[in-house]
Amino acid sequence: MKTKKILATVFAVILLVSCKDYKNEPVMENGNPPGQVTNITHVDYPGSSVITYDLPDDKDLLYIKAVYTLNTGVVREIKSSYYTNTMTLDGFGNAGNYPVALYSVNKSGVVSQPVITTISPMDSPIWDVFESVSVQNDFSGFYVTADNPTGEILAFEMLLKDEFGTWQSIEGFETKLTKVSRSRRGFTDYERDYHIRLTVRDRHMNYTDYKEYTVNPLVEKMLNKGKFAALSLATDTPRHSALSGNVASMWDNNYAPNGGYRWFTDAFDLLRGDDEMVTTFDLGVLVKLSRITIFNWGAPGASPADGKMYYYDEHLHKFELYGMVSPPTGGAANSWTFLGAFENIKPSGLPYGEETAYDKEMAVLGFEYAIPPEYSEHIRYLQLRVKETWSGTPMKHYGIAEIDVYGNEI
Repeated sequence: MKTKKILATVFAVILLVSCKDYKNEPVMENGNPPGQVTNITHVDYPGSSVITYDLPDDKDLLYIKAVYTLNTGVVREIKSSYYTNTMTLDGFGNAGNYPVALYSVNKSGVVSQPVITTISPMDSPIWDVFESVSVQNDFSGFYVTADNPTGEILAFEMLLKDEFGTWQSIEGFETKLTKVSRSRRGFTDYERDYHIRLTVRDRHMNYTDYKEYTVNPLVEKMLNKGKFAALSLATDTPRHSALSGNVASMWDNNYAPNGGYRWFTDAFDLLRGDDEMVTTFDLGVLVKLSRITIFNWGAPGASPADGKMYYYDEHLHKFELYGMVSPPTGGAANSWTFLGAFENIKPSGLPYGEETAYDKEMAVLGFEYAIPPEYSEHIRYLQLRVKETWSGTPMKHYGIAEIDVYGNEI
């Protein structure tokens, strides 16, 4: 027992001594400034420059630091480890000559005297994007198109002049698509001229100038489903005889049907040469389409715990729309006009068979698909070509609970 007490006392003393006066300090103290970088060169790009240099011969070197000031007045600091001899300096909105201070920093945090070099980045990509912007009339609003060849994340910010002549901020959008096409809806005073200002901003808070536009929204309304009529073309996929109503089940205003009250096709058949599942119907009027909304019926999950599933099994994942003015005499013939290719996106991005409460909430509200303005045509007959369901390829069936169609009747 006495031996155990002695050992415990010794251990406590060692622990106390080891903890006393401990500081989080560099492993190696070196108060000498490291050498400077040499042979500095740079290549200039839109909104940025890439500089290359020779590192100092200093075994204690930790990193190189570049400090420079943007045209917005913001001071930026970029660091690059001693494993590389290059760094990218970005954030510039306008072309010009910008001084850069390059510092060497050692493992003790000691900084060298700066080496000053000058870089000459070109105008930010926002300016070319800004020049390509077009704003045109759209259904219940307007749509914006632009080219963004570099694929940078850009924000399109907008102002609207109110009835008192004051410019008010309205919701814009952010995108990194190389081909920008975005609609802004909700402007339903069709007798009014709407005055819009638009600017483009990058992630470094560089802004372009404003462009001003006058837009006259196109009239949009939901089509009268009482005028819809079924068609049965030779290339259409037949309905499932046991589990489906007729094709008119898609427009019976039953948004949450069970079993046979939905539109549900027969089995997809690769042996028959199927590469898509097709449904065609008559809208009853000549119309310039703006958008459609599709409602899934809520398929039973793989287990009772899954509940109703909306990104599952028979539901549309990828499809195309086609239209025609005159009564069709053939199915998927070349006489059909392409209206757009669409994909159903699960908001959560979870794997197949997994859905959040928010996923289901969005599904119940319906999936809206806007007809790209460049494909919007006057049509009367609408054809849906399903390329892939959520069950994957080859598909089994496809099903729709309800479809709403919007546009401007002639």
